Amino acid sequence: MPNGKPGDHPLTDILHNNLTVYSAEIDQRIRVLVEELPNNSPIYERLHLLLTRYSWDFNKINLELLAKELSVLEQERSG
Repeated sequence: MPNGKPGDHPLTDILHNNLTVYSAEIDQRIRVLVEELPNNSPIYERLHLLLTRYSWDFNKINLELLAKELSVLEQERSG
C-alpha cells in the first residue's frame, strides 16, 4: 500500500521526494504536466497509471516510449 516514502511510487518520488526516477528531462516534464492539475483530474489519473506501468523494472524502461506517451498527456492538458 502506498505510504509516500521513497520508492513507493514514481509519481510520489518525483513530486514529493524530489528524486530522479526516469531522467532529469522526463521527471521535469512530469512536474510541469501535473502543475495545477487537481488530483482527481482524468489526466492526473492516467499519468498515475502510466507511471505505474513504468515502475516495475527500471532497467527495462523504454524512455523514448515513455516520452511519447507523456507527449499525448501534455497535448491533452494544453487542450
